[in-house]
Amino acid sequence: TKGHFDSVWCIAWGVQTVDAVCQSVERLRDDVPRHLWARSSGIKFVGNRATNVKKLLASTHTETRCHIAYLSKAGYQDFDSLDWDWETPHLITWARRAAIVNAGMYKYHESIVAKLAAEGYQILNPDDPTADEMESAQELKADLKEQVTIAYHKYCQDVAGEQKLSFEEYQRLESKLNTTEAEERQLKKAQISKRYGDIEVTPELVEKDDNGWHAKIQLHYYLTIGNQFLAARDAAKLKELTKDTNKAFKPDVNKQQLAIRVNGLEIIGIKQFFKPGAVFSDRTLRNWLKLVSAPVLKQNIKDIYGVNICQAGGAIAQANKLLNKMDYKLVQCGWAGGKKDGHRLYKLVPIDHDGRAAVFGKWLERDFNYNVDPNTALYLGQLWANPSNGSVNNKMLLEIAAAGGKYQAPPRQSTVEEHSMEDCAWLLCQIEKFLQSHRDPSGWLEFFESVKATFFAATWDYIAKFKGIDFVRDLASKIFAVGGEKAVIATQVAF
Repeated sequence: TKGHFDSVWCIAWGVQTVDAVCQSVERLRDDVPRHLWARSSGIKFVGNRATNVKKLLASTHTETRCHIAYLSKAGYQDFDSLDWDWETPHLITWARRAAIVNAGMYKYHESIVAKLAAEGYQILNPDDPTADEMESAQELKADLKEQVTIAYHKYCQDVAGEQKLSFEEYQRLESKLNTTEAEERQLKKAQISKRYGDIEVTPELVEKDDNGWHAKIQLHYYLTIGNQFLAARDAAKLKELTKDTNKAFKPDVNKQQLAIRVNGLEIIGIKQFFKPGAVFSDRTLRNWLKLVSAPVLKQNIKDIYGVNICQAGGAIAQANKLLNKMDYKLVQCGWAGGKKDGHRLYKLVPIDHDGRAAVFGKWLERDFNYNVDPNTALYLGQLWANPSNGSVNNKMLLEIAAAGGKYQAPPRQSTVEEHSMEDCAWLLCQIEKFLQSHRDPSGWLEFFESVKATFFAATWDYIAKFKGIDFVRDLASKIFAVGGEKAVIATQVAF
């Protein structure tokens, strides 16, 4: 606004509200022509995207009740007595404003033009371009796209190449009002690293994070392998929100909680697509499509996920709309039947198609202090026992995810020889973890009682071979000291 420009372009992609775009246009000098391009519809809706105040309020109340009920059922009853009476006038004001914003988003371009015209601007529609102008514009568009891509890739590389900040440096930069470009890049790298569990920040990770990857894989994590940690996560978020008072603002609560989004996917049967080796088609998913197309469920899906289920598109297309919320999709893998009555077959893309297993490993390590499913806890112990064996770790993580977050014990095998060294090393890790935990051994014993003695015989042979007989005797003594005679019997120690 301080320079001398012949004209200025304003491009509205649909993220800012209609008012924000119009305010940006107004900041320019009166004698400078404005050229405006805006999307036909916006993308930054509020709440359940409704333009009716009553519908917005009803959806907000229902969503909050579901979150509180979920936490209460999970044993977090501290939030049952939260004071909601104070927020009524604030909530009505929020709903009225949200309805206006959503109305503007549905007709984004029209709303911006109408508001500018109402403020006294002269609106001129451009003449239809000639063929030469169109050709020139296409060339310019391709050139601009290339330059933007190059500049963005360089930015991602610069962020990934920045020096890693200490915790003190991160706090200082986060609270600093005016930061340099280099400091902004350092802060962004630190935020990405923290968000994904302190993994290596690469240019590819920076780009994926800018595209909303975190929210997508977080939904996948809490739907499958991290499901046992969902209640603790939501309770911690709500506790932070209400730490200084017994009050909370429902839109803030709904924005932070994940339970309704995660449990909603489970209710509508999304987990079926994660079963190993499962193949689907429009025919096999016919009943599933009828389920999600039911009026009430269809409206709930639209309110929660912003996905409009349409039977005309076919079951596979509707499944992909929902799987896309976790950055997944079903891809064609074959054909069933003849030429006339045949149909395409689909399966899920590889679970670790984008490297999310490494992130899940970090998140699991972060959440592992909470109480977990005993079988899953035993199985995850192998991850921490072999941190260098990345391929095995990723395989184990994905098996748990495919099983819906619950690991099933390896199938019983008939002879000692049929047990791999990996199985034996894993079981040794569980025994050592049992010794470190000093907990009631009942849950530990129940698990091992379901496994035949050959598994333990193979494990003890493995320990004797690689650790020595003295290590076996010492380990057996420790087991007896912690778990008593039953623990020793359960592990089938044989000398």
